[in-house]
Amino acid sequence: MNRLFYLTTILGLLLIILNIFFDLSFIPEIPLYKQSLRWILTVISKASSTIGLALLLGNLTKLFNKKDEEEKESSRKKELTDIVVNTVVSKNFLQTLSTDNKKDIIFKLLTPENNSLNKHSNVQEYLNAKSDKYLNFFNINFRSNMNIDIKVSKDISSTTDRYVAKYKIFYRIYKIDEHYQPIYIMSEKSHKILDTVLKDNEGKKLKTIKGEDLTQHNGSYVYEIPKEYYKYNFITVERTVIEYGYSHWISVNWRSLTPIEGIILNVSCESGIIKEYQIFDNISLYDEPDLSEDRKNITIKSSQWLDPHTGICLIIANPSVDDKFDS
Repeated sequence: MNRLFYLTTILGLLLIILNIFFDLSFIPEIPLYKQSLRWILTVISKASSTIGLALLLGNLTKLFNKKDEEEKESSRKKELTDIVVNTVVSKNFLQTLSTDNKKDIIFKLLTPENNSLNKHSNVQEYLNAKSDKYLNFFNINFRSNMNIDIKVSKDISSTTDRYVAKYKIFYRIYKIDEHYQPIYIMSEKSHKILDTVLKDNEGKKLKTIKGEDLTQHNGSYVYEIPKEYYKYNFITVERTVIEYGYSHWISVNWRSLTPIEGIILNVSCESGIIKEYQIFDNISLYDEPDLSEDRKNITIKSSQWLDPHTGICLIIANPSVDDKFDS
């Protein structure tokens, strides 16, 4: 509000107070024989009351009108912002941009408004990596509903009576651009894949992947999902894996190669106890691990999105043997 508004408001109040003073105190005290003076003061009193009320009502009207105008202006700005967002930043518009332009937009959104970027060495490379990560998210065969059940026991068929871990792994994969990415099956000396089964949305078995179904690529085995399976919104992958340890201990490890939405990992020990465990990720993304008092069972759970290369490691060992984890 400007200065004139405050001045006219104060003047209006003073004129009303003057009218009240004349009506209650001054005019009644004037003798009846001074009728002309009484009449003049009465006119002045009524005029001051009328002018004072007019000033106050006028200012109140301006005040409310200004608030209405501000609300209308705010509404117009919001409508304009919505038009800009829906038109310029709409999915249809963004899809017309090149990958480099999309990356530039993400980079600008992540970059602070001040000159903080110039104060830190190589932070620009970090932001570039983050931009690439977001842009490539739907080019990766991400997973959800990851469940891993691991049972640790002694391998009675082995002459060394070594520890062995049996993994049952369940997860879902989804279509990217209306088709499924290949499934990569890692091959390592320390473990053996017993089977990999694909199931449809209703849990019905589609296929058991066999050796002849795989091709080799960069040290991994690859299974190309047939086109007839593209009609399913998601496919459940079930895998059974055996991992071998040593005579008195075993290292149980899991690492994700893709982004995943949530994980439940259960480990139960028929032999040995859980000596140590470690989560290789931001621990705040996980619930508090539930480790039994006898250290034979543990549940590690997260309902959050987890980045590739998140991992969990557990050491299961004979409780009567010192912590010397060698072969």
